[in-house]
Amino acid sequence: MHDQSLDTMTADELYELARAREQEQAQASLQAIRNERASTKKAHRAEMRDIKKRHRRELRDLERSHASDLESIEKRLSDLEAVLSARAPKAPRSHRKNRSGSAGSAEILGVMAAGRDYSAADIETLLKEQGMEPPPQTSAVVSYLSSRGKVERVRRGVYRLI
Repeated sequence: MHDQSLDTMTADELYELARAREQEQAQASLQAIRNERASTKKAHRAEMRDIKKRHRRELRDLERSHASDLESIEKRLSDLEAVLSARAPKAPRSHRKNRSGSAGSAEILGVMAAGRDYSAADIETLLKEQGMEPPPQTSAVVSYLSSRGKVERVRRGVYRLI
């Protein structure tokens, strides 16, 4: 088709030639756009890689700084705790008060008379009669006293002072 001069070509041949050239130009434009897209993606990936690298470096520096700050604070805290523990004597464990305000093991042992059997309900009644608040789990406290040998378990739920 290209062998003929434009003057000798028919209208259909000229039309085909024009379409072929448009196709070639479209293909060239398409390839140019694809190349531009590929180079843009490559540039973006390189930029992202650089930003991530810089951010990782900044994050490591920040973590080191925070660790150093916390270490300094922990050291100061430790020093102050050491000073405070050296100054404040602790009360012996036996003199500490029951935090809940309710009767504890000593009070329960105090209301139980030797030789008599008591259920948890009986102990709660005795404590209330003497103006004390029973513990939330009286049966658990009495069971504990039994495991320590302070009271004996007569049968299920019933205990006797030893």
